[in-house]
Amino acid sequence: MQLKVCKPDPMKPTQNVHPTESFRLSCPSDAPSPNATGQIFVKLDGIHGTSVLDARAKKLDVGNGYCAWILGYFGETTPPCDNTSNVLGNTAHFLNDTSKGQQIFEGALSNDVVRVDQISGKAVEIRDIFGVTHLRGVIP
Repeated sequence: MQLKVCKPDPMKPTQNVHPTESFRLSCPSDAPSPNATGQIFVKLDGIHGTSVLDARAKKLDVGNGYCAWILGYFGETTPPCDNTSNVLGNTAHFLNDTSKGQQIFEGALSNDVVRVDQISGKAVEIRDIFGVTHLRGVIP
């Protein structure tokens, strides 16, 4: 009996060249928006070398401003939230796309972070302008 070696067809990629992962954010036990929901999508385009970090939150307290933070651990101290133009009613949307010249997060380039796979395992928190966490999760 002779074994055959199957070679991958170069015209049919064996893995997705545009993998997208998503995960849900959860509310801490003391969250001021207990009904809030959120999800984060991360996408790495290996062909073009670009990354997308897309965070969306719903059912947040109306009339407040929100920021999404990439942190080393939950509860890490951050400067005040000042970018709240992405809030409409009780919904917030945070989108960073390196194909449009944006950084994954503020200061990412100075820390040599250029792709979403480099922030895997980091904590994410959506906080209001007073620094209170409404949603949190971990980047896959």
